[in-house]
Amino acid sequence: DPDTHIDATAVAKLLETSAGESGVEDFGLRLSTARRLSNLGAFSLVVREETTARRAIETLARYLQLHSELLSIRIEDADKLVILRVDIVRGARMPLRQAIELFVGYLFRILQELLGPSWMPRRVLFTHPAPASLTRHVAMFGRIVDFEAEFNGIACAAEDLAGQLPSADPVMARYARQYLDAMISRYR
Repeated sequence: DPDTHIDATAVAKLLETSAGESGVEDFGLRLSTARRLSNLGAFSLVVREETTARRAIETLARYLQLHSELLSIRIEDADKLVILRVDIVRGARMPLRQAIELFVGYLFRILQELLGPSWMPRRVLFTHPAPASLTRHVAMFGRIVDFEAEFNGIACAAEDLAGQLPSADPVMARYARQYLDAMISRYR
């Protein structure tokens, strides 16, 4: 049930423990391959109905707290690039590599769902060191992954995010936003 609240810190601990116990260093990234936009529950509707991928990601960033209180997305413009920074909202004092890889991989999958399976970002960045094997990262992202970067996230061509989405329905997006705003006001 996508609307059931699960403590994000507990999920992050479970991801790290699962990766350690299984010996699978890219555990979070592997989980991201099975995620779809619909896994976000109700607010996937407004994301899907936005007019552009940029607006869809802005909406995702705005309502992400309904899905996870641990992660956030910041959107920054840098010349002809749009940087999607994945940040930790609260000062978690635990390893978060798996949660970060899961969410960056999931964000990548959402963008591919919106823009088409052949869409690729310019760079995918992680602050943590590279795993012993890059096989899964290269299979998912290609050879555009940087480790020990300044931030976690995805660098996209601005023009990729600016085009009209075929799924767009601005009237439905407006209605869904009103619904989600009401949900957020309940959390405050």
